Amino acid sequence: MIGMHLFALRRPVQGSARPSLPRTMRLLGAVAAGFLIGVVPTAPARAQDDQSTAILQRENDLLRERVAQLESQLAHSRKRITDLEKQVAELQARVAAPPAAPSTDGGSGAAPPDEQPMPVYAEIPADPMAGPDSLFLALKADYETRFKNMSFDSDADRKRYIAEVGAWARQAPRALRGSFDWLIEVVQPIVEEREEATIEFRVIDPSSGNPCSDRFYTMKIPGRMARPISVMRDRRLWVVKGTLAAKPGVNASRQDVGAFDTPRFIGPFAEFGFEVTPRSVQPYEAEQKP
Repeated sequence: MIGMHLFALRRPVQGSARPSLPRTMRLLGAVAAGFLIGVVPTAPARAQDDQSTAILQRENDLLRERVAQLESQLAHSRKRITDLEKQVAELQARVAAPPAAPSTDGGSGAAPPDEQPMPVYAEIPADPMAGPDSLFLALKADYETRFKNMSFDSDADRKRYIAEVGAWARQAPRALRGSFDWLIEVVQPIVEEREEATIEFRVIDPSSGNPCSDRFYTMKIPGRMARPISVMRDRRLWVVKGTLAAKPGVNASRQDVGAFDTPRFIGPFAEFGFEVTPRSVQPYEAEQKP
């Protein structure tokens, strides 16, 4: 009896063109399934595309910053070479020239007007927060203490060594972090980028007025802080206050300094880096305008 009832339900009603209810439900289910198959996977795919685009954008930004740093270092290296070549030529000319006649006026004799004095550098402070040069020395000393008894002669030792360098680099921002108050010399015109700007600088010793080294560094500062530097280009010295943190990098293919010490070489597989968060930028009031 039940089989007869089911058979009756499957038979279409004579004189009617509409399909039975079960058949209609099956058709609707098939259409819905096809719709879901075509639509559901698009959301994860779109999210993956957005994530890939963001990663590529970050990589491009890092590459542009790296290229700018290398170009800046190259320009200063060329200038340094030119200055040294000039000094060598002047010394060679003085050696080849006949001795000057003794002075008859009792004076000691003045230096030739075109002779350039050798650059004088201030002693690098021991405080790691006193400037990038001080932070570099602190990182280098800590690295040498940490890895003085380790070697990387075999492949296994090399992998272990690089892994230890990575762990050391990750803890460095917490170990070497603090506030700073620097007197800096801006040595390149300001470069504005969107809502921030990049300046090239070196730290000056306030007591002597001499730079701490011949190294130049770059710093990103918010646009509102950079405007005074952009407007007052005749001002050479500025006071910057903020937070400094070590940020060394790991380079698994760099075992020694190499031809160009950029970034600065801390030790095998470790390169110098730092992060500056400025809080204020003010002109150095003791500076005399030209």
